[in-house]
Amino acid sequence: MRVNCGTAIVGDPEQVANELLGYWRLGIDEFILSGFPHVEECSRVASDVIPVLKSLIEAEPPA
Repeated sequence: MRVNCGTAIVGDPEQVANELLGYWRLGIDEFILSGFPHVEECSRVASDVIPVLKSLIEAEPPA
């Protein structure tokens, strides 16, 4: 049973990507995403958020 082990990340694609970037900077590179309806939210993340997140990561200075 999972209780209180998640967080809500909401906003436009840039806001969501920036929030995920913060986690990526901490070394977290895998996420479990959910939304309703699931198929539509998966498509939206894939088409709108992931490209922005990839651009942000590519712009990060080398570690």
